[in-house]
Amino acid sequence: MSDTLEIPPKIKLILRHDWAKLNSNLPKLIETLTKELGSTECWHKKSTFFEHLFHVYQILTIWNQPQYLIDCGLFHSAYSNSYVNLAIFKLNNDINERKKLESLIGEKAENFAHLFCIIPRHDLIFNQIFGKLNFNDLEEDNDEKLRIIIPDEGIKVQNINTNEPIILDKFTLALFLIFTMADFSDQVFGWQDELFENYDGQLLFYQKSNDEFNFSLWPGDCKPGLWLTCLSRIGKIIRWCLKDSDPELIPPVFNNCTVTLEPLNLIKSRDLYWEVVTINNNLRNVEAIPEIEKKLKECIEINPFVAEPHVLLAQIYMRLEKYEEAEQEGLRALKIFFDWGTCWDKRMNWDVWIAYVRVVIDCARKKEWFKNGFDTLKVGLVPGI
Repeated sequence: MSDTLEIPPKIKLILRHDWAKLNSNLPKLIETLTKELGSTECWHKKSTFFEHLFHVYQILTIWNQPQYLIDCGLFHSAYSNSYVNLAIFKLNNDINERKKLESLIGEKAENFAHLFCIIPRHDLIFNQIFGKLNFNDLEEDNDEKLRIIIPDEGIKVQNINTNEPIILDKFTLALFLIFTMADFSDQVFGWQDELFENYDGQLLFYQKSNDEFNFSLWPGDCKPGLWLTCLSRIGKIIRWCLKDSDPELIPPVFNNCTVTLEPLNLIKSRDLYWEVVTINNNLRNVEAIPEIEKKLKECIEINPFVAEPHVLLAQIYMRLEKYEEAEQEGLRALKIFFDWGTCWDKRMNWDVWIAYVRVVIDCARKKEWFKNGFDTLKVGLVPGI
């Protein structure tokens, strides 16, 4: 791990909202989504619809995906899809609506956006792929089993509107799964775990019968969501699809999608993290710190794929005046935030987490932390701006 604090150029542009430098067409696209289509007024799980669309765009940008896929990210549910009814473009077989979106993002991006909205996402991932897999097959990189489920000629799905068959080749399937990773990682938090009773940490979206009630008060307690195991498995399939043809498109998370996270480790890491979060966190004395440090270290050991435990541990080390350890934990957190382009703990936005970590790192390098509450409130400026 580098000891230098370097903000990747694309992330710097995102943090500064320098949209035109990120993509010369982006200001126009944002204006269309907000002022013309009103996506900022629609609800989407933990944010407005616009924020979700932009965050998916942001993640795909950071993951260096093809530009047409990134642009699709900004409009990926614009025709509605198998999960949501957010049709800000009213398709209804109206070719003019598709032409309107095509004029904004280009034919290739519009085609992918349309495809995303007409394939049965849940059935494809959780029935046609996961439903036929023993997850040990992913651990063992079982090529033979994966070739049966995803043959070279592609995988067949049905158009959710017309029932017509659609063939997804391996490359298109991989892009679709990359899209799904970005989509889920932005929006899932503890509320969905309660809504779908995701108590085993596998995020399989169990649905009760129509006669039984699924209900969870929104927004709930806002615990981090149990989505990492599911996405690590999707990542393995992405890697299998792309490793011989387009390895540069494999997302950087989960060690470039080479490993999966056991659901029991995910649940335990979430619980350890939440135990620390919900203690009386005014640590005037250090008596409680050894136990907190122990919980955070165990959390990190069994789930090294999230940044937030490192942020908390960095603060503990600042409290103990262990400045070098605090700096290292802060740098580890930043690396993980930069890889994901989103955060696990959705109580604060990704860019806020990054700003705070940069403050902690700066204070660690200056070997100063604040005992007075008002002095603590004064900090916020980050170096190098």
